[in-house]
Amino acid sequence: MSVQLLPWDSDFLGFAVGQLRDPELPAAGLDALLAQARQQGYRLLYWFVPPGSAAAAALQACPAARLADHKVRFCMPVAVGQAIQLPAGIAPTHDYSPALRTLAAQAGVYSRFQTDPNFAPEVHERLYQLWLGRSLSGELAREVLVYQPNPAGPVQGFLTLADRNEGTEIGLIAVNSTKRSQGIGAALIEAARRRTAAAGHATIRVTTQGNNPACRLYRREGFVEEHEELVYHMWL
Repeated sequence: MSVQLLPWDSDFLGFAVGQLRDPELPAAGLDALLAQARQQGYRLLYWFVPPGSAAAAALQACPAARLADHKVRFCMPVAVGQAIQLPAGIAPTHDYSPALRTLAAQAGVYSRFQTDPNFAPEVHERLYQLWLGRSLSGELAREVLVYQPNPAGPVQGFLTLADRNEGTEIGLIAVNSTKRSQGIGAALIEAARRRTAAAGHATIRVTTQGNNPACRLYRREGFVEEHEELVYHMWL
């Protein structure tokens, strides 16, 4: 098994980051692999493995490994149709307002870049704010929708939509922490459903952390789980 260098992560974090692509344990053993990666100058490795696999069991016993995320992907079928008007208060935007920047940071509170204490406290905020900025520019998303019931007031929620594998994918979603449990999340999901149908896509997907309360929203809105994996961080 070889380690693949991740240039973007390495540049962003300021040290060499790699990922193990093979979900199976290396024949030479995990300790030998980590020693080799350390000699090559890596400081951090990611490994995405299936729950219940031999690799997951070995990582649980590895002092250098930390379970950083239980990633769950949800999928929902959508009836393809013509463009439908967005729900009230929701509109596309390219404006990176201060309120939207704050919401971007809130989108990452359950992220492995927030929950892993080996990262500096501001890493997840910078990462998610950059992610949203690249989505607003069209680099990482087809469009960004915001919930702003009062045009003169701040944005209270947002989501990003991208084209992925002949379907639509929600990349980021967040609701102002002071405005939750008021139906904003459901309205954003309905907007995503309508935009997915308008794009001619039959499915919409979203990936999140298994402990994220948003999972309840997705299940309530008709999403079902289609894939899960464990993400381990190995600090060298």
